[in-house]
Amino acid sequence: MSKKTKKAPASTSKPSTGEKVEVRHEFSAEEWRTKTNEMVALMQQIAVKEEQVKAAQAVAKSEVKQLRAQLSDMANQVRHGYETREIDALVVFDRKKGSKDYYVNAPGTDAHNDYIKTAPMTEDDYMLLPPADPIKVGGAKPEAAQAPEKKEDSQPPAPAAAESGQQS
Repeated sequence: MSKKTKKAPASTSKPSTGEKVEVRHEFSAEEWRTKTNEMVALMQQIAVKEEQVKAAQAVAKSEVKQLRAQLSDMANQVRHGYETREIDALVVFDRKKGSKDYYVNAPGTDAHNDYIKTAPMTEDDYMLLPPADPIKVGGAKPEAAQAPEKKEDSQPPAPAAAESGQQS
């Protein structure tokens, strides 16, 4: 195939088609108002999107903060070798001493016979108890419910024993 060359027309009075050229166009008043309104709408959309970004960042920061707190708690548990857990306990009140003793089930039993700690009674504790029995002259005072024997030298179980024997 031979390559054909095209010559420019001698007369430029005939318009060419299919080609576009950019030229300067001055806006009419109506076009100017339309463009201005479009700009304001775009600025509002940008402001809304920026607020959405800020809100999303705040949520993400809060979630990261919670995750870091969980990680810190777990790291402390691993470092110390134990965690604390809430378990059911038998509470024995001693109105005379103003204290209460806590007992928990020994591992593998249903008896609350492991002494854990003694704490002072609170006002709410006194409200839980029936009114104090009046002392009767010549009469015997009824025996109080027997609490498990408290071992004064008893310490809370070591971390490994607490982990294996008391699971939630």
